Amino acid sequence: MIVMLRGQIIEREADLDKASAAVVIDVGGVGYRLTVTPRTMAALPAAGEAMVHVHHHFWEADQKLYGFESKEERIAFEGLLAAHK
Repeated sequence: MIVMLRGQIIEREADLDKASAAVVIDVGGVGYRLTVTPRTMAALPAAGEAMVHVHHHFWEADQKLYGFESKEERIAFEGLLAAHK
């Protein structure tokens, strides 16, 4: 399971209609697309290396990476997911 990524931000995708956005981080030549909140997007550096805490979420036929500025935000997100079960 992926819990943290450190690498170069190579792309930012802002979604103005929703409360989320995405970034692509290059880690050793592999690009990872992470869905992030606007707060996390604003906290990430405009250029250079970034470190993001990750929740790797699996569904029946899909998977998605969620990125967070801090470990505490990731833990809170996982708590919300656990409450849904």
